[in-house]
Amino acid sequence: MKFNDIEQRITNLYSSIDLHFELFSKKTEPQQKEITFDDGKKGISITIGNEETTELEKGRAYSQILNIIHNLANFKDNLKKALSEKNISEKLVEIEINSSKELQIIADLSNQDKHGYPLKFTRRSKLDPIIDNVNHSWNVKLPLGKIFHNPMMDDTIVDADILDKNRVFIFKFSELIEKATITWENFILKHLPEKSQKIQIVRDQKDIIENKRKKLQHLINEAHKILEASDWIEIPSQKLQLGMVIWFDQKGKYFDSNKGIITEISIQESEHYVSILKDFPMRFVNKQKINETRWKIFLNKHPNDLAILSYYFYSFPNKYNELISLIMEKKNTLQQNL
Repeated sequence: MKFNDIEQRITNLYSSIDLHFELFSKKTEPQQKEITFDDGKKGISITIGNEETTELEKGRAYSQILNIIHNLANFKDNLKKALSEKNISEKLVEIEINSSKELQIIADLSNQDKHGYPLKFTRRSKLDPIIDNVNHSWNVKLPLGKIFHNPMMDDTIVDADILDKNRVFIFKFSELIEKATITWENFILKHLPEKSQKIQIVRDQKDIIENKRKKLQHLINEAHKILEASDWIEIPSQKLQLGMVIWFDQKGKYFDSNKGIITEISIQESEHYVSILKDFPMRFVNKQKINETRWKIFLNKHPNDLAILSYYFYSFPNKYNELISLIMEKKNTLQQNL
């Protein structure tokens, strides 16, 4: 490792953050159930499994949290040196810290770890911040509205609360480091552009991911707008055909989660089955016995409605997986140059 290398330090920071959330993540399957709201509308309640964060996990995670905080705090001196080599005033670094609540808290947390709590002299934030409540929380990689996420694509991650001296909540640890990292990134981009190649690569990847996410969200919104405004009529099972958008009764009631598109009609051991690509759980293919299920068919209100829904049901898995691949590619980028 090169000493005083800003690009190396930003790479190390990205990697330490990524390592923390990778080391202390758990695969967990949420418990889900259908609920009815006061206005009569149906919804889904998702509860993460009752996995407690053990004391050992808390201790190891707390050490890693401090490692990230020290990485962020130590940027100050390296940035000052890099600025001085360009004959730029080092005071710009102090001005940046004093104008950022996140960087002030980072500085205080780092100094408190070195010198004890509370600090007697330089208290940048005047909040005497505390790291508390180290715990597992759900991390959704792709926050798409009106979509029930495949639980195997998401983790529970170790996060923590940042409190002030009166134990008033300030930030989640994950939010604090994200905002502090962005502040330092912006500073480097502005004052040390020649050191910002890694930052620009990561940001370009974030922009690509966000643009694709927005396009996918638009498709989701359009599809659900049609589904929610649609009329449905019962249809005899013998009239079911491939490509029909249907609503089926599995347990004596037509749940919203039992909507989908017919992808296959088959016979197994003299029983007729219909395979349905459902909206819940995400992209799940459900097999139903034709004669033991009641069916409703979607009625078009506008000429393009069926085409939009067909595109939505069939294309979503590939588009979702493409986004996940981009996220993994971004993660691999952060591991380069180590």
